[in-house]
Amino acid sequence: MTEILIALALGIIAGVIDAAPMIRQEIPRVSVLFVFSQWVFIGLLIPFVDWDLAPWIKGILIAELGMVPVMILTFYRNRKKVPFIIMIAAVLGMGIGIAGSVFIG
Repeated sequence: MTEILIALALGIIAGVIDAAPMIRQEIPRVSVLFVFSQWVFIGLLIPFVDWDLAPWIKGILIAELGMVPVMILTFYRNRKKVPFIIMIAAVLGMGIGIAGSVFIG
């Protein structure tokens, strides 16, 4: 149970890091909530996937795959933001992967 709470905390932290700057912009609140919840789910997933990869690579791959729906929705509204989403997903996914391996194992 403790491992799940740690993974949940990692997802919440990543969600806050990604969604907080969006609050100041003129972005629909539902979009901010969507991005936040997406990171909560990704944070719950990364530490428990058992792939034979370094934790940071596993984190990047799963985060990029998990953010595909966000990228698709963003692509049709503002294509210039997709590379930023890719970069943020890589950084936050790497962070969750490393933190998950340290705190969860």
